[in-house]
Amino acid sequence: MKTALFLLALIAAPVAAQLLTIQNEPAAQRIARQVAQELNSEFDRRIYIHKTLFNQVWNNKEATPDAILAALGNQAVRLFQLSAENIDHIDRLATILGKDVADFIPAAQRVPPRAVTMNANGTVTLAPN
Repeated sequence: MKTALFLLALIAAPVAAQLLTIQNEPAAQRIARQVAQELNSEFDRRIYIHKTLFNQVWNNKEATPDAILAALGNQAVRLFQLSAENIDHIDRLATILGKDVADFIPAAQRVPPRAVTMNANGTVTLAPN
């Protein structure tokens, strides 16, 4: 029991010190820290959304990409349009950070693994495997 309390104290002490530092933090620093957290959060969110949607469509064990895109109906084109815009935005943000989009999203997840034809009615047609 003493060991557990000692370990808890070791873990809690740095956290308590950090909280005390944050409480005594000048307003400008606190606001700047919050802004920086929001910027990072937005970037992380875009990456997460892209990877999640990509995997839901292309790496799904429950349904094929053809079936998923057919079920999206006239919303399917939007998936590819928004995905392209998201990748462009992630690329621009990566450049601002002095990095490359590949540092965040592998090439295999930036481009659909099959050719996609976007139809005027909002549906898409995938090239055969």
